[in-house]
Amino acid sequence: MFQSALSGQISWLIPFAAFGALALLVGIRRKKPMTAKQFETLFWLAWLLPAAAFFSVAGFFHQYYLIMLAAPISALVGVGWTELWNHYRERSGWKMWLLPAAIAVTTAFEVYMIMPYNSQIGSGWAIGVGMAGAAAALILVLADKKEKLAHKAAILGLLTLLAAPLYWAATAPLWWKQHAS
Repeated sequence: MFQSALSGQISWLIPFAAFGALALLVGIRRKKPMTAKQFETLFWLAWLLPAAAFFSVAGFFHQYYLIMLAAPISALVGVGWTELWNHYRERSGWKMWLLPAAIAVTTAFEVYMIMPYNSQIGSGWAIGVGMAGAAAALILVLADKKEKLAHKAAILGLLTLLAAPLYWAATAPLWWKQHAS
């Protein structure tokens, strides 16, 4: 899933989804019944992990089959962002640092994925995504008890993480439009 041929197709937000799943599952105890959120997180992981493992090693499929991973990644990112934000806002010990870490790690991964294409798309995308993601993560680290600023930084971080896959998805229709004539 993280090789160059596949990573640009679906892997953009997998690191953030992993942090979201961690935040959602952090409270599981053996003797305590699981919450609905934890059951649902396990459901999405039970979908994502085997499919991602298959696509990581199989060489006999078309890339459009990776769409099968969109639902679990989207669910874990969406619910995970809310859970990460709640841990951050509630100052939940070490768990509050998961949100800035998720934004920083996912930003670094996206920049790593964009860099090989600088000659085609320009270095502006890698620089813009890298700087905006780093700024959002840094503001979250430094925004001590400034909830409005921290909330804006968290939203900036999420929007930054969505910018590269949105641009990437738009390149195919633009390419076809240019080469259809």
